[in-house]
Amino acid sequence: MIDRTLEAPPPRTRVIERDGRLVVVDGGVPALSVPRSSRIPKPRTRKALWFEQTSFDGRGILTTRAWYDLKGPRRLALDPWSGKIVRFAAVGTLVCALAAIGLAIAVPWVLVAIPALVQPKLWQKGRARITLWLDRFPAANQ
Repeated sequence: MIDRTLEAPPPRTRVIERDGRLVVVDGGVPALSVPRSSRIPKPRTRKALWFEQTSFDGRGILTTRAWYDLKGPRRLALDPWSGKIVRFAAVGTLVCALAAIGLAIAVPWVLVAIPALVQPKLWQKGRARITLWLDRFPAANQ
């Protein structure tokens, strides 16, 4: 009977310390080393689109836009309750848009209301109310 036990091959690489850093040596030749600065992943800088939460309790910084804020763009510091309202505003807008699309598909004569809804006077009143609500909050540092 033939003995067919497997033995691990001798290690091809070894790890040594040079200048306070660990270096992998492959068969006596140091492996290609990449400069340390390029190995560390750079943090992603994602510019906050509209709301940046700065605290665990919900406080944050709101960056307004000119299409809904008469004094926009500006950065405002929001309290926890207002931060929650602003975060859910995007979800509410999406739900309303999907409901409007569904209503237009189900009842096409509702599309007649579109010219009335795009009147600038109606939007100016809405923007003025939003601006009044936003004026309650202090400007954010920065």
